[in-house]
Amino acid sequence: MKNLSKRTITYRPLEGLTIHPAIADDPHLDSKDPRYIAMRTAWRESGVIAPIHVTPEGKIVDGRHRYWYAQDEGWEEIPCIEVSEAEVPLVIIQGLIGKNHVTKGQRAFLAAPKLESAFQAAVERRVQILQSGGKSKLPVVPSVEDMAERLGIGRELLGQARRIHAAFAEPKVGKLLKKEWEKRILDPEEPMGLGAVLQGIGGAMATKGKPKKPARNSALNNFLAGWKNLTAPAKHWAKWTEVDRDMVVDGIRTNLAKLPDEVLDAVAAGIRHVRKAKSAAAKAAESEA
Repeated sequence: MKNLSKRTITYRPLEGLTIHPAIADDPHLDSKDPRYIAMRTAWRESGVIAPIHVTPEGKIVDGRHRYWYAQDEGWEEIPCIEVSEAEVPLVIIQGLIGKNHVTKGQRAFLAAPKLESAFQAAVERRVQILQSGGKSKLPVVPSVEDMAERLGIGRELLGQARRIHAAFAEPKVGKLLKKEWEKRILDPEEPMGLGAVLQGIGGAMATKGKPKKPARNSALNNFLAGWKNLTAPAKHWAKWTEVDRDMVVDGIRTNLAKLPDEVLDAVAAGIRHVRKAKSAAAKAAESEA
């Protein structure tokens, strides 16, 4: 693939550009994220942005945030570098290197299904150059594992990501597993590690996607039952006096102090997740009203 920085920059109308399906579901920064705000401020102050990468059909392969910024600013056109459809995996992989808003696990998960295509594209491009009488001494195409190392994800994370994608491809439970676990991996605030996801998937696949009930009177069963038993009495909160509520708060604090740090972290993450879901539901309800 010809060095992208040496390719001709053209200006294309924003109208007609779309996000390439290969990156449509990849994580991106929210408009209120401080990192996006910082980028937007820098672009506005300088008046220029780096070219985005698009296919001849106008599908954006890299540069979604710049594209959205240009839309918000009312630009009519945006600087572009054109890449072929065959080069898309390579461009995506190169773009992942500079994305600091994704974790290593997320980067591995996003890169894993594209690395093999990127490797094949690089090999085919090398053959084309040699057949056309190009440079007789070309650098060896890096292996998939070497590409992973350059992405900073390492072979272990790549292996975990591959196993997760293989599970998602299972004919019977794959779709259900993907629906359940992909959103946890790509969560922008509380992403789940690939190792933990594999453990969860392993348990789900062992029971054909159905959660296994814990043994009666086991610690796990009693723990789950304890949290479930809180929901019914908690509905009476509005009827309790201030003294009653203070008593409840003291009881909560006293018992939370006895929990291991790992459980406290899980509780805190659960609270953030529920509040986020409720906030999203409230906004959806407002938009429909």
